[in-house]
Amino acid sequence: MKMTMHIDEDLLSEVMLATGASSKTAAVNEALRKVASKFRQRERWKAGLGMTAEEIRQSFDAKMALGLGDNGNVLVSETPVAYKYGRKRSH
Repeated sequence: MKMTMHIDEDLLSEVMLATGASSKTAAVNEALRKVASKFRQRERWKAGLGMTAEEIRQSFDAKMALGLGDNGNVLVSETPVAYKYGRKRSH
């Protein structure tokens, strides 16, 4: 759909840089998709993901969310992680 809009050029340039968009239209579309996605996610959380507060509490594993093992220690990978540019690290 073709539209005429007044958009802050500096903000649009920043969005193009942030998204890697090659055109103004692509940048606006990507920004709109991200805002809509965040809105849908927020609405799902408000709805409780279809679960009661108690069901959410029971299903949440705080240790797993924090990356802790059963003994409370931080989980560490023994296998080095391969990165895109060939660097390797072990955590």
